[in-house]
Amino acid sequence: MRILILLQKKDRSDLLSVFLAKNFIIDEVYSENDFFEKFYLYDYDLVIIRPFLSSLNLGELIAEIKTEKPKLPIIYLAQNDTSEALQKYLNMQINAILHFPSLLKTGLATANDSFGSLNFDFTKNCFLIRDRALDLPKRELILLRKLFFNRHQFLSRTEIAKFLLKDCYTSNSNLIDVYVYRLRKLLRKNFPEIKIKYYHALGYKISHCN
Repeated sequence: MRILILLQKKDRSDLLSVFLAKNFIIDEVYSENDFFEKFYLYDYDLVIIRPFLSSLNLGELIAEIKTEKPKLPIIYLAQNDTSEALQKYLNMQINAILHFPSLLKTGLATANDSFGSLNFDFTKNCFLIRDRALDLPKRELILLRKLFFNRHQFLSRTEIAKFLLKDCYTSNSNLIDVYVYRLRKLLRKNFPEIKIKYYHALGYKISHCN
């Protein structure tokens, strides 16, 4: 069994890692970039995230994991919660765990994250519209997910080009405008109060208009 653990910092006295290393193959990482470098390199049986990273967008991280590997179990362990969720997985041998503490800095306390009438369901790994999955083309879905999970900050054209176009085009590519236009059109049809606004010299940001 191979386990990928995302930690805030390297700590050899961490009892969880010491315990797991005696029985399983453990890969420890300390940043989101290192996490996905390992994630795509090896075939893991379990992911553990502990403790919470202040700079980590937990919702986006879990969404990407579930998109690439829907059946991969994920356990989130808060600072003082080191055993309960882990024991549930190891003892009951269930297929997947999504364990959240009662309060997270991202506001995730349930299996859903909402912004106005727009909801993301972590168990189904999709956006919902009236309790059913919102059907979006691949590029528009990637763009919406990035804007949704980073809705408290601006995304520059360069950032959007990097994750949406995979560095195949420059930030000046009109393809960015095409996908933003298409997504705006889809949102206007299904979620009229959700807007994508562009702020000069800052970038794009999703907003909720009452």
